[in-house]
Amino acid sequence: MLRKIIGTTVVALLFVSFAFADEIRAVITEVKDGKVTFAKLEGKGKDAKKGESQTLPVADDVKVVKGMF
Repeated sequence: MLRKIIGTTVVALLFVSFAFADEIRAVITEVKDGKVTFAKLEGKGKDAKKGESQTLPVADDVKVVKGMF
């Protein structure tokens, strides 16, 4: 009985951690030298405003394509 409760608790915590994962919308402004610069979008639709720019390293085989919604 105790094993079932502990197992259920572990599975429930795993699903809760996936539910709180962060997802952002951003605009890529530059890709060069193995780094990508982007600005987070705050808000939705036409009211969205660019936030602060960030630069992060990317994998060597990353592919960046142009897309529109």
